[in-house]
Amino acid sequence: MSVDSVVFRHAVSTFGTGVTVITTGRDGNYHAMTANAFMSLSLEPITVLVSIEKTANTYPIILAAGVFTVNILAEDQEEVSRTYASKAMQDRHTLKDAEFTIGRNGVPKLAGCLAYIECHTIKTYDGFDHTLFVGEVDSAEVARDVPPLMYFRSAYRRLAP
Repeated sequence: MSVDSVVFRHAVSTFGTGVTVITTGRDGNYHAMTANAFMSLSLEPITVLVSIEKTANTYPIILAAGVFTVNILAEDQEEVSRTYASKAMQDRHTLKDAEFTIGRNGVPKLAGCLAYIECHTIKTYDGFDHTLFVGEVDSAEVARDVPPLMYFRSAYRRLAP
């Protein structure tokens, strides 16, 4: 039995998620992309998983760098998410105009995020048109005590007070 891709996308959109920006790169060649396909994977060892589309400009960078940072966005960072989500503006994904600091793993941490999870890649798995990157967590930090930016039914949302 085959599922219509439009129906599937609509069904999946009912699963509310947080919003992240994955940063990666080396020696000043830094890239970023918005991703909501992120999850905590294991506590022994402490690992996370992020799914990256193989056609994304950031894909070969994260593959080569072997390190990445998950920047968990706060509710006031919708524009940050939009900047790094746009496929039409992938040249903006180079972090040229972004405010950031370099984390312990040598990868940018975007200013103003809710939390940061710095990782090095320990495994990759083929996910058809995506690759699943398993990262062992080297450092984690909660930077702000504010609500997260959410994504539900193909729109940005905020938690009710």
